[in-house]
Amino acid sequence: MKSLFEFVLILMFCSFVACISNNETEHKPPTIHLQQSGSNASFRGIAVKSENEAWVSGTNGALLKTTNGGQLWEKVFVPEADSLDFRDLELLNDSTILLMSIGSGNDSKIFKSTDKGEHWKITYVNEEPAAFFDGFDFWDENTGILISDAIDEKLYLLKTEDGGDHWFRVGAETLPDLEKGEYGFAASGTGIATFGGQKVWIATGGVNARVFFSPNQGDTWSVFETPMVSGKPSTGSFSIAFKDELNGLVVGGDYQIDSAAISNVALSNDGGKSWNSIEKPETVPFKSCVAYLNNDAVLAIGTSGVSWSSDSGKSWTTIDVTSFHTMDFDKKSGVGWMAGGNGAIAKFIVK
Repeated sequence: MKSLFEFVLILMFCSFVACISNNETEHKPPTIHLQQSGSNASFRGIAVKSENEAWVSGTNGALLKTTNGGQLWEKVFVPEADSLDFRDLELLNDSTILLMSIGSGNDSKIFKSTDKGEHWKITYVNEEPAAFFDGFDFWDENTGILISDAIDEKLYLLKTEDGGDHWFRVGAETLPDLEKGEYGFAASGTGIATFGGQKVWIATGGVNARVFFSPNQGDTWSVFETPMVSGKPSTGSFSIAFKDELNGLVVGGDYQIDSAAISNVALSNDGGKSWNSIEKPETVPFKSCVAYLNNDAVLAIGTSGVSWSSDSGKSWTTIDVTSFHTMDFDKKSGVGWMAGGNGAIAKFIVK
């Protein structure tokens, strides 16, 4: 009997140690490794395919890729793009890439390659003088949605159903009006987020920071208030992400005062219908991009540095003060990259 009792105690102790070990592993911040891009572009577009392959895009038509985990970043030539600013990109499959440039009028364009960047075609040129592309996201390799600055007091949204070959406007009749001075930001390509096969959320800023939501790929819309800092052209929500259909968060702040930590994070647990500030908002300065990693881990970056949360955004710790604009993450491998101004690129690894 004594031996059995001792055996049970040993099992309980081993289980306790294993539990502690697992929690420490889950909650450990990622390690960040700076890399040499060989470019001085300001990067705001990024897409990570695997632990070996990632792409970044930015100013002066810059497009770079790595296929060896970042040991070497190779410049990819895009014709007719030297003066363009590529603020978002999407890897639709193993060989198809979409690039989105920003700017007034026809500086906002969509480029597409179906052979891993060897050849390119322009599939869409903006002809609306007031439009200014901000970012896009995809439900699958064929169906995606793009946000632009407002036309006629509404968000200007374009949708594709053929992998970016053709685009058409959605939501013109069903979108709630924007307030004067309310808009999206072309900061990291993550001011718009799709989920599942139908849902999409859009974060805004400026005079008001709200979240627009569609349950049906942009056909109908609702809009919800957030407690995010707003009221100036430089303030609001810059990035939005959802872990599942209910739990999401927005990050942002004032990019002109990136050290200010006021109301730069808000959380939702009801699919974006209601939003609440975090308990200690003073812990998070300005952030332009946020992403869920594995389990409850969240990473947020900006010119103020890198912040980490192990509890789905409820509490935060600054883990690096290097400036970055955008990031993406491959959950399968636990590897991601972040990129920013003056050619800055870093690889991060979640163990």
